[in-house]
Amino acid sequence: MDINDYSLLKGISISTIRRYIKKEKLIWKFENGKYLIQINEWEYNDSFNESNAIVYLKRLQEEHEELKKELIKTKQEINEYKMLVDLYEGRLNENNQVTFN
Repeated sequence: MDINDYSLLKGISISTIRRYIKKEKLIWKFENGKYLIQINEWEYNDSFNESNAIVYLKRLQEEHEELKKELIKTKQEINEYKMLVDLYEGRLNENNQVTFN
């Protein structure tokens, strides 16, 4: 089972799972660029429930919202940097429009 599926199954973060892998707390193998974690069938049946899935989905939604905010902020910073470069290179006129010489 890959890390994402194991995270959903156990209701723990991916970074925690990676720490467990480093500390050899899990049985795992690295295949095709992915960590695969070995679990037993009883472990799967006992661990998975709807509340784990809901917690995982909420966590994903929160992370998605944070990433959207970061993206907007980064785009604004890029636009500011572009304007500063244009200003520095003398390509902005009085109306803040770029002119090419």
